Formats: sequence, C-alpha cells, structure tokens
Amino acid sequence: MNSHQPELRPHNNKLVIVSWILLAIILVGVLISACVVKMNDLVIGSPEVTIINANLTRFELTSTGTIPCLSYNLTITMSIRNSVWYHTADYHDLEVGFYYNMEQFNSVKLEEFSIKPGGTLPFNISRSGNSTISINLSDTGGMDDPFRRSNETRFFEMKIWLKGLIQSVCYLSYQCKLNLQLITSQNSSTQGSFKPVLCY
Repeated sequence: MNSHQPELRPHNNKLVIVSWILLAIILVGVLISACVVKMNDLVIGSPEVTIINANLTRFELTSTGTIPCLSYNLTITMSIRNSVWYHTADYHDLEVGFYYNMEQFNSVKLEEFSIKPGGTLPFNISRSGNSTISINLSDTGGMDDPFRRSNETRFFEMKIWLKGLIQSVCYLSYQCKLNLQLITSQNSSTQGSFKPVLCY
C-alpha cells in the first residue's frame, strides 16, 4: 500500500506567507516603539525631584460636629534637576499636591518655567489652612488610632505629589514620601535635622 503525503494547496501557502508578513510587521512595530521610548528618554530625560527641606509646625485634627478638620502649617523646599546636559527642559501645568491618609488636603500650581542643561531649580512652598478630611473619629470625638499614635510620637507620614508636563508632550508624576516631625517650642532644636528625600 502506497502512502501519499498531502500536498500543500496554493491558498495554504499564501496563508503561511501572510502570517509571516503580519508577524514581521508586529515585530518591527515593537522595535520602533522601543526605539521611540528610548529616544524620548535620551532627548527629554527624566528629571530628578528631591525634597531638600521640610518643616511642619502645625498638624491638628479636630471635629466640628461629625466633620473632621485638619489644621496645618507646612513648608517644603523642592528641587527639580534637569538630568540632560545638552538642552533646556521646559515644564508646564505643574501641580504639587499634599496628601495625608491617602487624601489630598492642599495643592498649589506652579507657573511655567525652564531649567538649563544640567541645572537645578529649587522651590519654596508654604501651605497653611484648614481642610476637611475623611478620617474616622470615635463616638466620643477622639482621634482615630493612626492619628493618635502619630500625634503622640509627633511624627506624621504624608506624601507630596508632583504632576505636570515636560516639553509639552511628556506627562510626569513624582511621589515624595515624608515622615515629618512636628516642630514645637520643646523640640525646635531639631528643626535643621531634615534629610533630603528623593522622589520617584
């Protein structure tokens, strides 16, 4: 008995060729996308954002009826460094947000600015006021446990978010995690002990 191998039909050959062409197009597209991302990183660069100083002189949680209110006085010095050495970086629509307990309690918008190649620009930002915030309070009006513990140690964890555009085309977002000591008349001697925090 003779066994015959099935012959490849012409339309099957065309299907194989088309499949290989589509695969090649996809691979080329992936390579081009990777090159574009790499070129953007080389041309635009990723800025270095650092909190070089911060002072917290008031951080109180009270309640008016059932609505918690956060009172604060906070000053930070944020620096932005242009990591590219061959062109100026232009920044647009920048906003700095202040967060406690994963909730924003204040924000400030920065004017447009440019940083020369390899240059660094510091910003002194002071915020104070009263903001309602969603922190659970007990039936007796006391503070919830996380805030109570922080209030006892005088150290408060908060986040600073920097968002905006660089070169008008690339969106940037940096998060700075801070653990700030509340400065009072009793511990004012430690006011200059802040260690710079790199933002990511």
